Amino acid sequence: MKAVIAPAAALVVAHAAAPERPHLSQAWTALSMGDGIPGQVGLEHYVYEENDDKYSLQGHVWDYGSACKKIELNTPHGYIGKETNFAWGTYYLNCDAVDCCYGGKPHGAYAERPDVKKWDINTPSLMTSVEFKGIEDTEELNHKPVKAAEHWHETDKLPFTALNVSYHHYITRNGNDIISHHIDYVAPGAPPGTIVYGNFTVKHNVTAFRETFKIPDMCYPQGSGKGHALNCDHAKVQEWEKKYFKHSHATKSTAKSTQVMV
Repeated sequence: MKAVIAPAAALVVAHAAAPERPHLSQAWTALSMGDGIPGQVGLEHYVYEENDDKYSLQGHVWDYGSACKKIELNTPHGYIGKETNFAWGTYYLNCDAVDCCYGGKPHGAYAERPDVKKWDINTPSLMTSVEFKGIEDTEELNHKPVKAAEHWHETDKLPFTALNVSYHHYITRNGNDIISHHIDYVAPGAPPGTIVYGNFTVKHNVTAFRETFKIPDMCYPQGSGKGHALNCDHAKVQEWEKKYFKHSHATKSTAKSTQVMV
């Protein structure tokens, strides 16, 4: 489903003086549509902590129930999977009836450490431009109207190329919380996409929220003494990414093409 952006006539404030640039919430849960099968709603969990303490996490979970679930997890302090179930890697659960496998090339007995995307409106720099586009009426999941959303446009240049990735964020503020309603994005070589959210809930007790990102025992690699997962078939990973995780697929494809160019 493509979220409907309000036409110019419906703008509440256009090109007004920009409010303070927001930082997007770094721990949240939301229903979402647009990153996977058209018309299908999934459940997302997201956390991004800097290296605050030993158990800091950078993780993203996309859950389509019995269809497919992806857990992408990094522990910036270092590998702690031997003492906790916070084991870094990219794991696919129940995708094409595979109970669990991990993507990427295994490092010894463990999965490859992923580069979890930090979803934020970044500080402008030589590589990043940020523009406040105005206050707009728009929609979130299930065509629920959103009044007076802030529209922020970010463009991130890709190193050593003339290419860039573009994001349009539509957010509102609830006290100190930033609520994301939908994101439009364009990545080179891929069709434009939109992710719309519903029931976007900011998590303030991040320590408790970390439990959401624990890896099931079965996802530990075979031979680890804890699970029986194997490295996923590469062709299957590409199929799952394209089908269920479109933004991830688009940006990873762009990164690979950039590496080829340079």
